[in-house]
Amino acid sequence: MNFTGSVILGLIYVLPGIVFVFGLTRLFSTKSPSPFDGQLSTGFVLAFPAALLMHTLSISVAYALSIWVCFPKPDVEQALVLLLGDTKSQSYARALSTAGESWAEIAAYFLATTLSAWGVGKLANGLLKANRRADWYDLLRHEADMLWLTTDMQIGGVAHLFAGMLKDFKVSADGELERVVLIGAVRRTLKRPSQEEMNSGEESYQSGGWIPIPGEYVILKMSSSNTVNVDYWYLEEEKPDPEADEDESSDVTG
Repeated sequence: MNFTGSVILGLIYVLPGIVFVFGLTRLFSTKSPSPFDGQLSTGFVLAFPAALLMHTLSISVAYALSIWVCFPKPDVEQALVLLLGDTKSQSYARALSTAGESWAEIAAYFLATTLSAWGVGKLANGLLKANRRADWYDLLRHEADMLWLTTDMQIGGVAHLFAGMLKDFKVSADGELERVVLIGAVRRTLKRPSQEEMNSGEESYQSGGWIPIPGEYVILKMSSSNTVNVDYWYLEEEKPDPEADEDESSDVTG
């Protein structure tokens, strides 16, 4: 086995750690990015100690099973020989021969270890998710039919309110809301117009001072925003009127 083979074997060894980290860091829904996706190098660094921990637990369980029941005893020394990749040594040839004879047991070991790593990662994920505070993904990926977002911004030293139906959003690496994309956006100054101004007939004072913003989408950078208000809208399903159905059927039959 050459250097490339040793690298592939090393990746197989660390695979349970990668799966553990992936399961641990999937704190959000599948629609949102994971910290593992955004910081791949950090995930791999954490994967090495996680893989070592998972292999230690799995080998301990395998040793216990080899004592209690008829289960093959794991040979850690031969596994390390294969990982080092010294193809010229006699121990490497013996380890390679043993691996070829016990390929089914080795495959079952890695499968069980990897699945266990995923389960442990998801379990830790659930504990962390239950104890963490609400973040932007929880607030803005809510299971609602429509999400209406209102925020304040400073434009030319004047405070304005912007509002619209949320289409998409971006969260920075440090967890801050970076920008939002709104549909059907409107704006007005933070100071509400007086009744006389609203009755003046000017477009800027209609509908409580809200002015429609032209364009399909409005993208707002949230760096200057101090307050974000979120409203969830739920559309009620229309229930069929049995009396109306009876009237229609009587009209048809009549």
